[in-house]
This record gives sequence, structure tokens and C-alpha cells, in this order.
Amino acid sequence: MRHRFARYPRLQRLVIACCALTALAADLAHGAGNATLARAAFCATFILLPVALLLMRCCLLMDEKGVFIGTPLHRHRLLWRDMDAVGYMQCNARRVYLYGMEKGDDSFARMLHDAPFATPRHFVVPASAALRAAVVSLCPFPPESVFARAEALPRTHRRLLSRLYMPALLLLPGGALALLTGARIALSACRSAYATLPLCALCASAIGCAAAGLYLLSSAANALSANPVLGPQGVRVGFAGRSLTLRWEDMGALCRLRAPGVGTLYLLSAPLPPAGDSPAQPPLRCISLCDTRSVLFAVHSFCLLPVTQVRVPARLTRAFRRG
Repeated sequence: MRHRFARYPRLQRLVIACCALTALAADLAHGAGNATLARAAFCATFILLPVALLLMRCCLLMDEKGVFIGTPLHRHRLLWRDMDAVGYMQCNARRVYLYGMEKGDDSFARMLHDAPFATPRHFVVPASAALRAAVVSLCPFPPESVFARAEALPRTHRRLLSRLYMPALLLLPGGALALLTGARIALSACRSAYATLPLCALCASAIGCAAAGLYLLSSAANALSANPVLGPQGVRVGFAGRSLTLRWEDMGALCRLRAPGVGTLYLLSAPLPPAGDSPAQPPLRCISLCDTRSVLFAVHSFCLLPVTQVRVPARLTRAFRRG
């Protein structure tokens, strides 16, 4: 029996809920005799439905032999016996993810760089309670999923503002403007009578503006939370109620990933997977930071672990190399 788990559960629920609301609005508007609003809501439902179906296809299927990694176009098979590392991790938040790497995969840092996208050789998926139970019952080497409680840092530690702080603040008005633009386009489509093709274009533009606004706001929140709180005892990222803390004495590895236009420093609470004789890996806490000079200087001032350097080519170049 195969168990199905969504790879983007929150986004999938949001799109399905919007699709259901627009369908309900179209039905109510048609019953009230408002043909303009009914046509606009029906066009929005018609546009959101394929998006919801594509997100539902992006899933993880699990059985006794392995997993199926679902993408919008393909489903890749990854057997348990071919896995080199399986475990749970937390990255810059309290949310727990399940990851898996095939034998001979390039590196754990590249998998983090590709996340939340999946490839035929590795995957990262949110670990719900049902997924953890399925891993225990189906995986021949179930990893441990209990994270030790991290001690809080003293209040004397200060937040280190990196170069992403001001661009992140500039994303906030941009996201709000995109949301307002989408709302204005949707209001125009609901109030005025348009032909079918212009109406579909307006609905698609409104949905695109709203999606762009949400993406910009989410990117701003992630960038602001990635500005670390550093001190002699440890490092913390995030905000109150949604933060991740690592003590320097609990640090297991430092990994610096270099990609075109992107540089990331990963602080791990355990050695880089795969580690040990078994594919089952211990629970891993991961903090990702922008590798600016100030961040690198502060980290190397308190942590003496060697840094593993990983270079990643551009995504388009990698797609051509894979054929």
C-alpha cells in the first residue's frame, strides 16, 4: 500500500481553498443574477484548478520498497536500498523536514540549495505526524525524529545586520503594491463587462500579481529572519516564537556553498550527511546565513571548525549537463 504526502502542503491548501471560494462565489453570483461577477469568478476558478492539480501531483509516495518523488511532469523512483542518507532536519525554523539522498549524490549542501525542489537523486519534504509514522513502519532503517531542546542564548547577544537587511525591507512595499494591484485588477474584472478573452487575461493578471505579492512578502520575511543573533555562546536566527538556536559547542560542521549570484554559509549541528555506517542519520539542525564578510568574520571568531567549500553551477547549465 502506498502512502501519499504533499511536498508543498501549505501552498496546496491555499490554492485549493481559493479555488473552492471562487467556485462558490461564481455559484452565488449566478444565483443572484450578477452575471459579470459570476463570469469573473468562473474564470478565476478555471485558472486556479490546473494549478491545484499540478501541486497535488507534487507529492511523495511511500511504500515498502522506497519512495516515488512526484513532480509536475514525472515521478522518479528511489529505493530504500539505494539511499545513502535519510533523516530529519530543521532549517532556520521550527518546522521539521524529511530528507533523503541517493548513493553517489553530490553533496548535502547541493540538496539544501535545490530545496524545496526535488531531483531524481534526493528529496526534501515537510515531516508531518503521518509521514513520521509511515517512515517508522515502511523504512528498513527509520531515523530518529526527536530533537533535543536547545538552550536559549543570553540577552547580551546582538543581531548582526547583513547586507540583505535593507533589500529585504524594500521588498515589503513591493509585495504590498503587488497585492493592491491584483486586488484592483480583480475589482475591475468583477465590475465591468468584458469579452471572454480579456476577462481571462484580467483574472490571470490578478492572480499573478497576488502570487507575486505573497512571494515578495515571504522572501522579505525569510531574509529578515536570516539576520543572525551572534555571540560567544552561539547563534540564533528567526524571531520570537519561530527561531532556531545552535551553541558553538554543539556545532558539527560548517559548509560554504557558492553559486552564481548566491553565497550561503550552512551551520550544522552534526557532521555533513552521509555520516556513519547506517543510512539513518541523527536529527540535524541547520542554520543558513548569507556569507557576507561580517557574517564570516563573526562565525570564524567563535567557531574553529574547518569550512567545506561547495560550488554549484547555474540551474540552466545543470539542466543542459543532465541532458
